[in-house]
Amino acid sequence: MRQDHLRRFALARRAGVRISMGTDIGGYGDTALELELLVEVGLSPSEAIEVCTRRSAECMRLDGQVGTLEAGKQADLLVVDGDPPADICILRRREALALVMQAGVGYAGRLAHALT
Repeated sequence: MRQDHLRRFALARRAGVRISMGTDIGGYGDTALELELLVEVGLSPSEAIEVCTRRSAECMRLDGQVGTLEAGKQADLLVVDGDPPADICILRRREALALVMQAGVGYAGRLAHALT
């Protein structure tokens, strides 16, 4: 089934279909895996991250509230030890997750305690 999803995604992309984050490419709730799959079908890591953030907010018509790091917007933030545009797979490595913030509060990661 995964190969079928990947093939159909590639066809949709070539046809110019707007892409947003979801579970339709085969990640099924594992957002970091879905980012890897987006890269596997031809997006650059930076494009995949943008699909997960800005583009998904736009498709849901929530881009005035979320999707980018801007003053006045709600945001969750993930800080990693590494360079996701150079290696999108780093987002699945738990040891690389330095900080997870939800609604401005440090939630997980070794840097979360530094924010309290």
